[in-house]
Amino acid sequence: HSHFVLFVCTAALSSMVAAICYAWLLEHTSTQDGWNPVPVINTTRQKMWEHRPAAWLFHHCGLDARALFFCDEVNLFSYIEWCSGLLQ
Repeated sequence: HSHFVLFVCTAALSSMVAAICYAWLLEHTSTQDGWNPVPVINTTRQKMWEHRPAAWLFHHCGLDARALFFCDEVNLFSYIEWCSGLLQ
């Protein structure tokens, strides 16, 4: 099971870092087998070039931005509907 971690309705650097760090924290503290938090960056991959501080930080931390999911690559509405069906 994957659980998306998406912070605030902004593409600020702090939100990107928060999503990644919170997903890491959940991954390392969860006791549920098969539970995988997935950070989603709240901007499109094409607009990432506008976020030079994020690109700089990711580069210097050794984080490959090609390994990240961006909001235009994840169909969150279908995922929410699917999860709602599981709860019924």
